[in-house]
Amino acid sequence: MRARRIWIAADLGEVINPDGAANQLEGGAGEPSFGPSVAAIANAIHDALGVRPRAMPFTPENLAAAMG
Repeated sequence: MRARRIWIAADLGEVINPDGAANQLEGGAGEPSFGPSVAAIANAIHDALGVRPRAMPFTPENLAAAMG
């Protein structure tokens, strides 16, 4: 399974520099977006497979183990 598209959403308030905001979310300084992104991917896995992954990485082996 591969992610074909991934979107980033953030409540940034008033953005003065849109390019700088994009750099913050998309670059190495995008750590604040990591947690919500992982949660969104886990929810997508749950929707697709019916299993709620609780451990990372989301490898086929870990997902199979979560399926029981």
